[in-house]
Formats: sequence, C-alpha cells, structure tokens
Amino acid sequence: MLGAIVGDIVGSRFESNPHKSKDFELFTDECRFTDDSVMTLAVARAVLEAKSYFPEIDILNVADFQEALADLAEASMQELGRNYPDVGYGEMFRRWIMSDHPYPYQSYGNGGAMRVSPIAYLGYNEWEAVQMAETVTELTHNHEESLRAADAVTVAVAMALRGATRREIKEQMVIQYHPLDFKIDDIREGYTLSVRSSESVPQAIQCFLESTSFEDAIRNAVSLGGDSDTLASIAGAIAGAYYGVPPLIRKKALSYLDETLLAIVKAWEEIFPPKGEAFQVLTKYLGKMDSCEGKAREQMLSDMTEELSHFPEQLRQWLRRLKDLDWQPHHRTFLSLKLKSTLALGDQEYIRELRFTDQGMTLEKDCFGDKQNPDCQPIHYSLKEAQLFQEHLLALHIEYWSPYYNGRAIDGRTWTLDVYYSDGFRAQYQGVSAYPENWNDLLRLLQVKFNEEDDY
Repeated sequence: MLGAIVGDIVGSRFESNPHKSKDFELFTDECRFTDDSVMTLAVARAVLEAKSYFPEIDILNVADFQEALADLAEASMQELGRNYPDVGYGEMFRRWIMSDHPYPYQSYGNGGAMRVSPIAYLGYNEWEAVQMAETVTELTHNHEESLRAADAVTVAVAMALRGATRREIKEQMVIQYHPLDFKIDDIREGYTLSVRSSESVPQAIQCFLESTSFEDAIRNAVSLGGDSDTLASIAGAIAGAYYGVPPLIRKKALSYLDETLLAIVKAWEEIFPPKGEAFQVLTKYLGKMDSCEGKAREQMLSDMTEELSHFPEQLRQWLRRLKDLDWQPHHRTFLSLKLKSTLALGDQEYIRELRFTDQGMTLEKDCFGDKQNPDCQPIHYSLKEAQLFQEHLLALHIEYWSPYYNGRAIDGRTWTLDVYYSDGFRAQYQGVSAYPENWNDLLRLLQVKFNEEDDY
C-alpha cells in the first residue's frame, strides 16, 4: 500500500511534464501527494474499519464483511475526498464525492485500479480478493474495463505478498488479464497520456515486471510519461508488496503527508507491518528451491541471481538463514486443509480434510456415502504426531505455490486446496490437469493413492 503512495508522490511532478528517461531525482520540492494517495488511503482506512468489525473473517461471514467494506469505502472516499478537494480528481469522480446519493457512472478510467491495492492485504486467496476489489471499485468505476484492471492490480499485489516471483505473476497476468507482449523500452517514445485503465494498467504492471528493485519499478513508470503519478502508483503498489519499500524512500515519502493521512498510514502499519527490501527479495525463492529440479531449478537460480544483482555480496551468506525467517517468524501454523479433486464428468475423485486442535489432529477421508468402509473412518492423531505432521507440511512450503495451475494436456482432473492458518490467513490453490512440483508429497501426507505401489 505504501508503495502506491511513494509512486504517486514521485510521479506527481511529471504528469503534465513527461520525462522519457529513468534518470531523474526521486523527490523534489515540486512533488506532492495527489488523488491516487488520498483514495488509496481512503480504501485502506475502510479495510481497517471493516477488520475491526470482523476480527475473524471466514467463509461464514465473508458476505457480511463485503457489505460492510462497501459502505465503509464509500463513506471514507467521500469524507477524505471532501477534505482534500484539490488533489486532481476527474470531474465525474468529483461529482460523486460531493453527491448526497452517490452512484457508479460507468467510468473506464484509472481511478479504480489506482486505489485498490489495500484490498490485497486482507489475506484472501486471489479469487476472493478479486470479489473484494470489485466491491470497492464498482462504487464508482463499474465499467467492465475498470473492474478488470482493478482485479489485475489486486491479484498482482496479492501474489507478490504471498511470495510469488515476477515470472509467476506475469504468467497469471497473461492468462487472466493482459497479453503484456511489449517491452517498456519499445513503447516509451510513442507512449502518451491516457486515463483509460486498459491503456495504463498493463503498462504499469510491465514497469514492475521489468524492474530489479522497488526504486527501479518507480523509475520505469515515470520514464513512460503519460499519467505518471498513476502509472508509478500502480507499479509502486505491486513493487512495494514484492520488494518492500526501502526505509529511506519510505521516510522521505511520508514527509509529504499531513497528520490526517499519516495517522492512516500508522494505523495500517500496526496491522500490516512493512518488510525490508532485501528480506523480501531473498526469501521469495528460498522455500521453492528444495522442491525444484532440473530446468525448473536452473531457471529459478537464474531469476534469483538477476534479483540479487544489485545487492551487496555478503547477503548471500544469509540465504539459508532467511529460508525459515520468511514464513515462520510469525508463528504461522496450519489450522486446517481441505483437498478436493474432481474428474472431467463432475464425479468426485477424492476429498481429504485435515484439522488441527490443541489435542492433536484429525484426518477425514470422504468416501462419498460409503460410511461402512473402514478405510474412510476419521483418523485421530496425538498432539506429538500432529506436531510432527506440521513439520512435514511446513517443509512442503505450500505458501510458495502458484494460485493456479493450468495444464495443456487434459487428464480430466480439477483440484482445489483450501488452507487455513492459525493467525487467520487463508490461501486457496487450484489447478486443471497441472500440479505443483511436490504435489505427490502432499498426496502421500494426506493418504491419497496416486499409484498402485502406495499402501495406506
């Protein structure tokens, strides 16, 4: 979220004065916060207020949370919008802010995408994050183009927060949202200002994808010219989630905000504390290394080398140490897992549900009505056995899996894995005829036979 504010402030002085180069001073006296920052913070405040009403968000109250978020976001955007009337709003949005009965106005502009990044921090899987993103976007920008752009930004930020690599984020963007079949250097000269989301969001995403650091993503975005504060704000939102925001850049950017906006940032960081840039980059790959072999491992090493190229040499000494620091310092443990596989004709193939308690854990196998089958009775494990099982699950590093696996060959199987953690975080993974590299290791743990040699 802070990355969006940094990008907005850095890009603000170039919006009417395009700068077609990455060589410029980041912060000057001409920089200021604009509507991108104000509306991002308005959405962030609504998220915090909604979370205060629903400390525990789960599948049972998600609809109530979504309804509350919509009401709070509308109120927050109108209040902050009226308090900051001269920060660059479009005419239709200005009318919406001032209206006693606001309603969406079919805008296909950038406004929805530029403010949506706080939604990704809720910890939902990408599909649910999209539903929340559309909830706050369609309050004003209910055009299909704007909704699609806001969805793309939310998914990119959510994936970056979850530890996805740039390669994985790009694959998901191309599959679901935009072709991204261009390079920033190739379009820079001819690119001009556009407030249309379909002509801004793909470019902002590409600015992040071609970056080597948080600062580099911001410089890429500004160098395009055009709607520079919004391009840099969107690129910065993704880059901030991916790399972290360097402390000196964070400190300088916050100096441009007043007490009201700073109070929102402070409240936000109490719930979602920032991480350092080097920490974010280094740990992104480490959990994935153990489960990769052959060309996949070579590609990951190549990507990691590129990511680390601008950091000091001594950071390599921290690799092994940071492997466990990335995911487990938060004392995040598994609460439950549910794995479901469906065949091509809609028949259930297998369902496994694993639940941890203070006393141990239970593994349930769904035999689809065959209650007499002794192999399908719940299996209960002691606390000591459950702790060992937790260690095996953590070693799989499920948190590094991609959210979607789409295969080209059709084997007739669609699967979903829902994972709940003890701190309230939820993740969901799914695939069609494609699987993570260590898929069979998970099946073994959950006692799913995947060949005739298995004996459970």
